[in-house]
Amino acid sequence: MQLCERHSCVRGIVFGHVHQACEAARGPIRLYATPSTCRQFMPGSSEYAEGKAAPGYRLIHLGLDGKMTTRVQRVAEARSEGR
Repeated sequence: MQLCERHSCVRGIVFGHVHQACEAARGPIRLYATPSTCRQFMPGSSEYAEGKAAPGYRLIHLGLDGKMTTRVQRVAEARSEGR
């Protein structure tokens, strides 16, 4: 974060493998966690617990004007018993 904060051109950081979708900010830098394409963790749980959200991925659009928009797309068909 210290490296990114030194460069005003950094507007957002996208990362994954946290098994949850999350959006936050640190100063002017937006932070976007990408959900798992498999099981989701229960938000706020202090021990392992599987959440109810379907697997998903994050769509990112980088505009010619330098703006970034993003949204999470869930894949409900991918979730079934025993998976």
